[in-house]
Amino acid sequence: MEIIDPVTFLQNNRQRMLYVGFLKSASEEWFPLCMVSNSEEGSKLDTLFVSSSYQEMTHVVEDYAKEIPQVVQTFVLYLMPEEIENLIERYALDKMAIVLPEGDGESCGCGCDCH
Repeated sequence: MEIIDPVTFLQNNRQRMLYVGFLKSASEEWFPLCMVSNSEEGSKLDTLFVSSSYQEMTHVVEDYAKEIPQVVQTFVLYLMPEEIENLIERYALDKMAIVLPEGDGESCGCGCDCH
């Protein structure tokens, strides 16, 4: 995982769509998978998880959901940069956590397991 500045990344990757994980709470609210980048500096969720790999994002969002009893469902969406920017603004996030695919890099990351 790599923590990056979303403004710079999105400016340099205007055509790149990424997967974002979402969690549904018991109160029927959907929200993007976020984390605290540095717990020593505070407890505010400030980092949005994104990935070029559907499998990796699904794995991460499901692992986090297992740790939070109030989460009742997960979902992964393939979003355009403008949609990711909207999430960053709406939730006042400062960073993005790029979830990197594991393995030898032969998979295309599209979710189809092709090579």
